[in-house]
Amino acid sequence: MDRADLILGSLLAYSVAMALHLGLAAMIFARRPRHREVKIFAVVNLVLAAWHFLQLGEYAMALRTGGIDPSWAVKLARAQALLEVLVLVIFFQLFATFERLYRRPPPSLRAAIISHVQRRRRLYIAMAWWGLLLTFILYAVGPERFQSEVGQWRSLLGPLSAYLFAGVLIFLILVLFPSRPGQERVGVAVVGRGLMLFVLVACVVLEALWHEAHPTRVRLAVLPLLHLQSVSFVIFFSLVRYEFSFMDRYIRDGIRLLLWITLSLVVFFVFNRISFAGNSWGRYATSLARVGLIFAAVAIGPALDRASRPWMDRVLFDRDVDLYRAVHRFAERLSRSRSLAQLEQGALQDIQAAVHPKKLRLLVGDSPSHRRIAETLNDGETRYRLRIPLAAAGRRVGWLLLGERRNCYPWFDAERRYLRLVGELLGSALDAMGAGALEVHSGAAQRARREDLQNEIEDLRNKLNALARERDSVRRELAETRERLDPELVQSVLEIAVEVGERDRMEAQQILQTLRSTYAYILDPATSLVSLGEEMAFARDLLALEKLRLRNRLDVGLSLDPGLEHQMVPRRILQPLIENALVHGLARELRAGSIQVRARAEGGRCRITVEDNGRGFLGDLHQDALRGDGGLSRVLRALRENFGDEVSLRLDSPREPGTRICLEFPLREAGA
Repeated sequence: MDRADLILGSLLAYSVAMALHLGLAAMIFARRPRHREVKIFAVVNLVLAAWHFLQLGEYAMALRTGGIDPSWAVKLARAQALLEVLVLVIFFQLFATFERLYRRPPPSLRAAIISHVQRRRRLYIAMAWWGLLLTFILYAVGPERFQSEVGQWRSLLGPLSAYLFAGVLIFLILVLFPSRPGQERVGVAVVGRGLMLFVLVACVVLEALWHEAHPTRVRLAVLPLLHLQSVSFVIFFSLVRYEFSFMDRYIRDGIRLLLWITLSLVVFFVFNRISFAGNSWGRYATSLARVGLIFAAVAIGPALDRASRPWMDRVLFDRDVDLYRAVHRFAERLSRSRSLAQLEQGALQDIQAAVHPKKLRLLVGDSPSHRRIAETLNDGETRYRLRIPLAAAGRRVGWLLLGERRNCYPWFDAERRYLRLVGELLGSALDAMGAGALEVHSGAAQRARREDLQNEIEDLRNKLNALARERDSVRRELAETRERLDPELVQSVLEIAVEVGERDRMEAQQILQTLRSTYAYILDPATSLVSLGEEMAFARDLLALEKLRLRNRLDVGLSLDPGLEHQMVPRRILQPLIENALVHGLARELRAGSIQVRARAEGGRCRITVEDNGRGFLGDLHQDALRGDGGLSRVLRALRENFGDEVSLRLDSPREPGTRICLEFPLREAGA
């Protein structure tokens, strides 16, 4: 690549940079911005375009091809430096007012710098503008000493303005990008920030190394590359700060322009280097090769353009699907919906899959509460960023509210256009189902909506009933577990066994053996039915342990009629009856207590009686004991599960004080 190629490439680079800055400023002004900072940002781009124009003039002067008078060259350099300082001051002012939209969460170095600058932004902004005014006065007056000092700095460091501009850009990139909370892991923001920093640092290093030894390389290649960083900087700044909806078109058109310019430069470079022998056949071959190169460029250019579009949509703008096809799929989904609930659910699923909002809500109807939420973009819990009205035949039928996009991407024009089309389709579908004006309209649509609501309420009621049943089952299981394992009884018996073991080890072993057999019977899940003989043996052991806990203040009696040993009963049917007598009857009595357990056969039925001499039941307390999830109700439920409805459980007080619990159920031996 010779000098002429570098000059041509640099001229094109400066021209493209001016066109991109002017185009961005024109797009901003065309939208008629309402915020003062957005207007200032548009002015920044105009100033940057003028700055690149002066850079182009200084570039021509450095090449000594512009025929510029030396006095005009000095004025050009002064104007270029003033514009550069002006741009940096405006960038600093925009940076100092950055907290209005997003605040960095501490602790971090960037958060500390941003918070420090923003707390004192009035002082710093005033200092920056006064410094700019002082610089302008010094350049305008032009004292000899000041000019000589600036000249020495520039000869020592190379182009001083380039170092100043690059240094401030590096500082702002380190502090700003990625500037919004949530963008730390967004690939485009992180990679773009890294590339910008790499190119800026590389240009500064090359300029510092080559400005004396290779001044031509600095003037032809390094300086233009450094100056072009203003384009990428304003693109990133506009994306993370102002979120212009047209930035997708601007970036796409800019990249396409750069692709075509790069392809043209490659063709031009190769075209000038295609040369064969100077005879007639060589000239024909050279012409054919150059014509073929032009045809290849014409064929490759559109293909490269088409191939770059899906890549840009996927990588730069976070679009996983073709939004035009997504609109057709959305219309097909609406045509298949048969109910309002199905319509709303399908619409939200399609919108979520197409544009990836973090928050999405559909407001059906135009009630005052819905209008308030849509106008304020706030429902008390979520702050939304975008609203899409849903209307049909000039009448409002609802609103579609969307929060941030995934990975903090802006809402570009393509997404907004998709949402407008989807909103029109969804509004027409809601109006066709009569969902938009239920507050003021009646008829078939309102009845259909009421039926849908009733069905939804019935489903919710069934779910609540199922949860209530599950809750009751868990409570019963907890109560049964509590009955099976009484830690207070175990602790008391073990303490007594330790005391007895100090004087009689054999008696202590007998106590522990009784405890082991009792809890082995309780925890054995082998079968739910056992013989009455086994159940009475279990009751004997359990009462023996309870008698130990009460320090022998309990008189126990058990009797079983001959022939009832093989009668089948539910496992642990006597445990709740015995514990009920102890807890409700004898627990607070100071005198000696008595529990009598009897089982006998009468008229083809088995009768089990548990009687104590405790306080007895008061009023209707015995009726409450048979309801709920208590021990007596579980005994009655277990008997009915195994013997049907021919069972009974009665509580009475045959003598005062005292309580008697009587169970009756049909006789049934093992194998019956």
